Amino acid sequence: MIESDHMTSKSILKPEQELAYNRLNHECTLRHPDMEDVTAWQRGELVFSKMTVPDILKVLERRYDYEFVYAPGAFRNDRYTFRFRNEASLHEVMEVVRDVAGNIAFSINGAVCRVKNS
Repeated sequence: MIESDHMTSKSILKPEQELAYNRLNHECTLRHPDMEDVTAWQRGELVFSKMTVPDILKVLERRYDYEFVYAPGAFRNDRYTFRFRNEASLHEVMEVVRDVAGNIAFSINGAVCRVKNS
């Protein structure tokens, strides 16, 4: 059961449902996510679902021990969906993102990954 001081009603979630709560506007959204994506972390998979390039880079920065350098606002707002196996290297992931997005270039030097709009 989900209950909050800001909610006007109580909710009981059913299997394969998730509730997203926006603390800024106190709105709740009931969703039916792809359970393969939700449980991907348990299998060690890296999944991006309908994400922009900057959002993908933020996740990669947390996942891999690299600093990502790029200009904010340099990329289109196109959204992409990717799924990578656990053993995928940063270079492999970035090659796929580059090939699919088609508008980025990257270079990895030491622990720094530079990404730019091409």
